[in-house]
Amino acid sequence: MTQRLNYDYILETNVRGKPYITVSAKGIANGLSDIPNDGADFGPDTPGTQTSGIQEAYNYGKIKYNNNWDSVFTIVLGEGIFILNADVNISIGQSATDKSRPQAVNIIGQGSRSTQILINQPNLNGIVISNPNSDYAVEDTYLAYFSIDISYIGSPPYNTTSWGSTIINNVASNPTGSGANSMIAYFYYGYGGQGTTLNLIGVHFFTGNTKNGYGPTNGGLYVWGDVNVVAIDTILVGDRAFALIGSNTPLEGGSSNYDPNLFATFIGCYVGYSPNVYITGYLASFKDSNIIATINLNYNSATVGLTTNVTIEDSTVNPYNSLFNLTNATVNFIKINGINLISEPSFTGTTPTAIFTSTSAVTAGLLDMRNVANTSNISNFANNVSFSEYIFEGIQTVSGTALTLPTQSSINGTTAGTVKMDVVIYRASYKKYIITFSGYENNTATNQTINYPLPFSSYAIITGNNTGLTITASTTGITITSPNSTTTYSGIVIVEGY
Repeated sequence: MTQRLNYDYILETNVRGKPYITVSAKGIANGLSDIPNDGADFGPDTPGTQTSGIQEAYNYGKIKYNNNWDSVFTIVLGEGIFILNADVNISIGQSATDKSRPQAVNIIGQGSRSTQILINQPNLNGIVISNPNSDYAVEDTYLAYFSIDISYIGSPPYNTTSWGSTIINNVASNPTGSGANSMIAYFYYGYGGQGTTLNLIGVHFFTGNTKNGYGPTNGGLYVWGDVNVVAIDTILVGDRAFALIGSNTPLEGGSSNYDPNLFATFIGCYVGYSPNVYITGYLASFKDSNIIATINLNYNSATVGLTTNVTIEDSTVNPYNSLFNLTNATVNFIKINGINLISEPSFTGTTPTAIFTSTSAVTAGLLDMRNVANTSNISNFANNVSFSEYIFEGIQTVSGTALTLPTQSSINGTTAGTVKMDVVIYRASYKKYIITFSGYENNTATNQTINYPLPFSSYAIITGNNTGLTITASTTGITITSPNSTTTYSGIVIVEGY
């Protein structure tokens, strides 16, 4: 029976009008069709194929459609399981003297439940997209509507020694860390800020066992180079789910190779289920997503010096060991707005020690946290991590353990009551405290001095005081003149400065 493809997916991913090549997972060779490749251009009946015809489809399109400087074509995968016993190597990008490669290749399936790519051998990289050397900015690449798993296929009993031990839907997933190197790898030698974009739409990555150190060596989605990443309705789960390294010279790190304009955007995604997610050298943003991970903001020693910034909006966050690991990271800002912060050790198998962690002391730039509904049991805000600037607003503990912010303190009055200090804004050029007095009493003759959790730099002025107490401010704290009576005082004091 002839294969029927849903070409609407091509239209939906902005590749309309581009030439395309069809690849089927069904054929005579695997007993799933009575005609070669089930009527598609390539498939399991393609002579000598180790990639279910996907590599041969690229090789064919590279020659047939490479007739101008902006050549782009699409490989359309049908329904079924595409087994990879070798890497699919896709080389893109042209130079003034070499136009043998297309400017981009898109791979479109029929849905993550309908089109599945299975990496069937250890030490593979799955689909490898590379740009060896380009004088021109390459076109954007679209990968859409398929799933890709690290798996061992065969009849039971499955190989459970060196390759798989966790059976999921009758497929054994890699638990050893010695399996695939990656699932999709994109290496781009871009120059002069010629960044391109890898678009992932409705793609489902599953990297196998979720335990620490058990996933692909490099990361399920492994991007190293001058490549922007946009993921929409995409699932990246399992250990070492992805590693994005924004150095514009692949495999070489350092600030000299950093493109500060690179971005990685995740919208409506399910990310992590792992303590080993890496983003380095990007402005990374998550919106309307679920994050179950520790996000490591430096990849390794080669990437020290790359600047990483992160925003998370309108998402649910369930940290593993922590939400962010800043070990050896350079961070200008982290902005969080409108999240549900939860911790479910029964689900992750770990209890987070803090939201921000590092193995050694590190100071980042701005932390801007607003509208956080906290239902977690995370006891510490940060371990070995501080920020030079803070903005906190609308941090509410719904249940669980209240977050103790580094900008807050609560001190007992000399005789009775409490004085609570809370930073509203803590920036280099402007700082503001709201200090709340509740039933304060001092019936001694000694004034009380209370230091701020974080000091002012140069000036501190009291701009509001309705407590009835006489209070003075310095850059390090406030001094409360003792009323030397049993009268109690309540109200607020506002201190501003820089």
